Amino acid sequence: MVRTRCEAAVVLCAIVTWAGGALAQPAQPPSTQPVVTPSAPFALPALGGTTVAIPWPELAALLERAGDRAAKPPVDFVFAPATYTARPVGSAIEVIAEVQATLLRNDFALLPVAPADVAVESVTVDGQPAALVMQGKTLSAFVTGGGRKSLRVTLTRPIVSQDGSPRFDLPLADWPISNVKFSVPGSVEITASGAASAISAEAGGTTTLTATYRGGAVAAIAWKPRAAQADVAAARIYGDSETRISVRRGLVRYQTAIHLNVERGTIPALKLTLDPKAVVLSVGGKDVAGYQEAAAAAAGKPVTINFARPIGGKQDIELVYEKDVAEAGGAERFVAPAIDGARRDGGVIAIDSDGAYDVRPAPAGGAAEATLERLGVSELPQSFRTPATTLAYRYGSPAATAVALTPIKPQPAKVAVLTQTRVAVDRGVLRCQASVTYEILHAGVDTFRINLPKGAELIAVEGEGVRDTQVVDENGARIVVVGLKDVARKQYALTLTYDVAFAEKAIAVAGQAMVPPAATRPATQPAGDAVAAAATISATVVVPILSHPDASTARGYIGVEVRGGYEVTTSVTGAERIDVKELPRLLWSMARSPVLEGYRYDSGVPAMTLAIARHQDLDVLVAMADVCEASTTVTADGRSVTKLMYIVRNNLKPSMTLRLPAGAEVWSTFVDDKPVTPAKTADGRVLIPLKRSEEVEDGDDESYQFRRDRRRQGEEHRVIKEMQQKRTDDELAGDLKPYDVEVVYVMPAVKLADRGQLELSLPQSDVPVGHLAWAVFLPKQYRVVDAQGNVSEVSRFTLPFRHFGEAALARTKEVAELQKASQQLAQAHDAAKAFAEASKVAGVLPVRVEIPIAGEITRFEKLLLVDEMPKTTVGYSRKLE
Repeated sequence: MVRTRCEAAVVLCAIVTWAGGALAQPAQPPSTQPVVTPSAPFALPALGGTTVAIPWPELAALLERAGDRAAKPPVDFVFAPATYTARPVGSAIEVIAEVQATLLRNDFALLPVAPADVAVESVTVDGQPAALVMQGKTLSAFVTGGGRKSLRVTLTRPIVSQDGSPRFDLPLADWPISNVKFSVPGSVEITASGAASAISAEAGGTTTLTATYRGGAVAAIAWKPRAAQADVAAARIYGDSETRISVRRGLVRYQTAIHLNVERGTIPALKLTLDPKAVVLSVGGKDVAGYQEAAAAAAGKPVTINFARPIGGKQDIELVYEKDVAEAGGAERFVAPAIDGARRDGGVIAIDSDGAYDVRPAPAGGAAEATLERLGVSELPQSFRTPATTLAYRYGSPAATAVALTPIKPQPAKVAVLTQTRVAVDRGVLRCQASVTYEILHAGVDTFRINLPKGAELIAVEGEGVRDTQVVDENGARIVVVGLKDVARKQYALTLTYDVAFAEKAIAVAGQAMVPPAATRPATQPAGDAVAAAATISATVVVPILSHPDASTARGYIGVEVRGGYEVTTSVTGAERIDVKELPRLLWSMARSPVLEGYRYDSGVPAMTLAIARHQDLDVLVAMADVCEASTTVTADGRSVTKLMYIVRNNLKPSMTLRLPAGAEVWSTFVDDKPVTPAKTADGRVLIPLKRSEEVEDGDDESYQFRRDRRRQGEEHRVIKEMQQKRTDDELAGDLKPYDVEVVYVMPAVKLADRGQLELSLPQSDVPVGHLAWAVFLPKQYRVVDAQGNVSEVSRFTLPFRHFGEAALARTKEVAELQKASQQLAQAHDAAKAFAEASKVAGVLPVRVEIPIAGEITRFEKLLLVDEMPKTTVGYSRKLE
């Protein structure tokens, strides 16, 4: 079997080797014959059952040779940029197209020559006549062999007339880039429609166009005689100028907008006369090709603006030029631009000053100055004047004005500072945040220096365009140097955050018997009845207030915020105590807790010392049941089923502990509408796992506040809403989203006599209940005579509860037969009890139990239920038939 596979491989390798050798043959010189026929395909010898043996090194060499093949090129041929040379001959255009093609395969190829509808006279390949093939709508040349090929195509195109001007269309071959060169005797204007670029030049009495087209496009070329020079001379030029002259220290910059209107002809260029000392920086406008400056003369400096084509009609030109002036100031002559040959040449001049000089009119001298008319700055067009404009003129013919420049001694920057400092007393640290607002007059500044008090640790410096911040030591003082990326002017703001740590000292105080914290509260002391020593933590700390060594005036506000259980006594000199309502709103926005004290100072740096005392924290509630709605249904055979719904808000407590009445059996427990598995302690208490409430805003319809307000009615609800509207956003705190904890349990059956007492009770919970509402349903044939217990009987519930009470009873009364419902409940109880005994498994989630509500309702309520089991003893009697 191995030898047979080797034999087949040898034959295969021989075939592949022959084919590879044929491909590796050197390229033959191009044939002079138009058609070349390849040799007959290679025929394998008939080996039959012949066995071929070959040594392994030779077989390996054959395999290597067979795998060493050149990659197949992505295309058969490529083209270099083509050249079309066209010239008019009689009533036609003679065109010669030349292109270089490179064949990437040593095989046959069809090279596109021209569209099929073009009158082609001849086609040569490497100087020899080519064989042509009509392939669809393209005329192609048949070539063979690899390498470079030179194609030359001769064709003619007719000349047609368009609007009295000659024109011809030249369909181009599918060569990627085509350069068309067209020459016409005489001075003419040539246009090339559809060209990517076109340039025409005139030399030796011939005008030549060079245009570039994409492959396959149609070159549409037209020409006409140029306009006579007499048309230029006949053109009428009208100009209106707006010149802004900006005076800076040692420099004057002109910005001129010339609004031209050329009528009765066109102009190829525009000649201007500018200020004799001017240096042109830029010239802009439509069709502006460039400009030339000539040597300045006494009358001014000639400048010629050239256009890419002769222009006519309305045209806008913008010039920017400048000249040097003496830094010491003096009289200066400012010249508006003059348009040579203009029939109207008027305009306005606005002189701006950046504050380096005091600019005033100088005595007029000469005829040019006499033509100027002084304007008020407000008379300038609103779009043309600026806040820096000091002088304005109007002229009806080329004019100049003389002004006197008096240097203004620069004034140093004057900085006024307002510092608003929020001081927050936290555990072991003063957390300070200062908003510093700078009012900057005269010059700008790019650096601010702030004195950082001793012991303060800089946390962050924030501001727009802050480049870097560093703390340096200057004569024993710590200076915060804030560098800016740009110069700040008029107003600037920084925010600095820094801390000051202080040491606290514990002072022992006589202890007292401590009560173990309730499970609802976070334990801060070990449980037990032992006497423990309470402690007061005290400290004295100097409040760090920032100062500004470079400020001309400094004032500020201080707000003291207390976080945690601190008692703060303040001692202040150099500042006035104010009501916290007078503090700026910015200070309130920086505070997390209420601001207890406010101070204001108008100069200097106040000295403020805080005497701090931190007392023992009190335990607070971490879970609360705002409402508990309970329903107990007693059947005719003495069984009772109770369903409780606690509306709980929980921040920390992991579980709710219930002490059920004796003999009670839990059927189901749900938390936030999801089943949970309760646990039972050794002493018989039931633990229901709780989840932490989600945080919501007060206005959220899931918040406790919203649900509470929805239940409230009348005047009380209106007063509360008005009080809420008066509270500011800083005083409002987030709320915890309440959720439901549902518990269903059953009690053993008791015999109901014609008259007697029925003792009913609800579980004792370690989560305080704000409002308990309990509905007790006795069978229809019984009535309640009296009730005694730690809950109060009411005729109607205070709040319209959504789970039980009248709403549930109304739904139940829709049932046709109440007696039938009671029987169904008894049957359900027996079936459920039997099923529970067979199917109860520890750790398995319970199913929801729905309790049919039927019979006579008795209502009980109790406010604020804490560590107490609600109980009532109901006296009943059978109704007379």
